[in-house]
Amino acid sequence: DGMRYTLSQDGVKWSESRLFDVEPKVKKWWRMLRTPLSLIKESDGTYTMFFTAFDVNFGTLSKVKLKMVH
Repeated sequence: DGMRYTLSQDGVKWSESRLFDVEPKVKKWWRMLRTPLSLIKESDGTYTMFFTAFDVNFGTLSKVKLKMVH
């Protein structure tokens, strides 16, 4: 499973959609990833992302720590 994202410097022009794969690094507990809600830069160079995800019987707010690699 993965999430798609786009980037914008001005909020008007957006990059092509890109995919990052979450599952190899996080044990999958969800059935469907949904909406990324934030991307917060941390002091160690990583990012914390909050997102919604759903299992069979419930939806929840979740978070994952990311490191951008060029």
